[in-house]
Parts: sequence; structure tokens; C-alpha cells
Amino acid sequence: MAGDADVRMAVSAMTSETFSPGTPRVLFSGSQTTPPLLTAIYDVAFDGSRFVMVR
Repeated sequence: MAGDADVRMAVSAMTSETFSPGTPRVLFSGSQTTPPLLTAIYDVAFDGSRFVMVR
């Protein structure tokens, strides 16, 4: 999947005394923009706890 701009990934992370990332996984793939303005069709909550995507 390296180099694929149309893939969104997620990874869990532990943040105790040191940062320890988990294994990345694909959330979804495909274009996440809409023509003609190429505006993202998703948004992330300010606290990073969730996101919304229009299909």
C-alpha cells in the first residue's frame, strides 16, 4: 500500500513513559475528495476521537 494516496490508515498507540505504536491497518480506500474543488469529504473531531465521511 505504500505510495497509495487513496488509502486511510489507523494505528493504536500506547503513550505511557514511551510512545509505542501498534500495527497500522486500513480503515478505508478509494477517493476521499469530490470534484471539481477536490475538497475532502471527511472530517475529524477536534479531540481526534472520531471522524465522519460522506459517501
